[in-house]
This record gives sequence, C-alpha cells and structure tokens, in this order.
Amino acid sequence: MAEIEIQKKKNNNIWPWIIGLIIAAILVWLLIEAFDDDNIDDEPATTTETIGSEPGAVAIISDEMPDEVEEYVTFAQQETDGEMDLSHAYTSEGIMKLAAALDALVEQKDIEGAEIDAKRSKMKRKANFIRQNEASTQHADSIKSAFAAATDLMMSIQQANYPNMNQQVNEVKTAADAIQPSEMTLNQKNSVKTFFEKSSQVVESMASTNKSN
Repeated sequence: MAEIEIQKKKNNNIWPWIIGLIIAAILVWLLIEAFDDDNIDDEPATTTETIGSEPGAVAIISDEMPDEVEEYVTFAQQETDGEMDLSHAYTSEGIMKLAAALDALVEQKDIEGAEIDAKRSKMKRKANFIRQNEASTQHADSIKSAFAAATDLMMSIQQANYPNMNQQVNEVKTAADAIQPSEMTLNQKNSVKTFFEKSSQVVESMASTNKSN
C-alpha cells in the first residue's frame, strides 16, 4: 500500500500585519495632529467679527487693549456706594482716568490733528482743575465742562475714524448734557455714573476697532 504524504498547511498568521498597519495609522495620525498644532501656534492671536451687516461695516479685532483703557473701563463698572463725597475725589479720578484712556487711544491708533490735540489739552486742564480745587463751589460746572471736553474729543475721533459709532458717542453727549451746573454734584450721582459708563463703552469699542481710514 502506497504511503500518502500529508503536508501540513503553513500557518499564515495575519495578526502581525494587522497590528503593524494599526501602528502605522496611529503614527500618521499623530504626525498630522502635530503639524496642525504648529500651524495654529503660528497664527496671530486675534479674532475678527463685524459690526452690522451693511456694506462697509467696521471689522472688530481683539488686539491687546491699552492698560489705561482697561483701567478706565474697570473704574466705570465699579459700584459707587460711598465713593462720591464733597471732595469729589471719585469724579476727579474718573475724569483723569478717562483723559489717560483717550490719550492711550490716540497713541494706539496713531490719530493726529491740531483739533484733536487742542481738545486733549482742554480736557486735561479741566480734569486738573477739579482735582486741585476740591473746595470749589463750582464743581458741577467744572465737571460738566470736563465731560463736555471729553465728549468733544470723542466726537472728533469718532467722526474722523469710526463713522459707525455715531450713536454711541451721541449717548455720551446726552449723558454729559444731563449734568446741571447749578445743582450740587452729590445730587447728580446717577448722572455722573451714567456718563462714566457710556464713555467707557465708547473708549473700549474704539480701542478694539480698526480705524476705517
């Protein structure tokens, strides 16, 4: 009887191939993720959005805001309980911080012009007068003048560089006009607070908005 030779089938184990392919896929994925992270890190850390849907709407860019603007915005948002007294130190401080914020804004945006400079000087004079004359009996009149000077400066900046912010600046002007020179400032705390809040919103918006020209 003839012998039948039986050959064992070769053990073709495919698991090493499968594992190798999985490892290769993981390595490729890790390389792609690393490449994408590098691209993200290289991009400027700014975000952009648009005010309004009309043609020519102003683009908002979240650049780093000047410290003076941040300080004024923080000041304007704080509670005023017990802050306003006969010395008017609170109001004086607010006007000085607003003057510094507007100064920083003009420098940041490289805004030039003789009219701008003249109004900056006038506002600083008014702010200094209030700070240096705490015993004056004409505080309300001086405060109104300082608010008016600040508003004039903001309007000049807005008209030349931020046409879409006309309504916001007009609200600041309304707040400044609400101060009554013949009435004690302590009886007008809400009006003073409103002016600081409205003007801080305008300054903050200008600091984070591209000039349109």
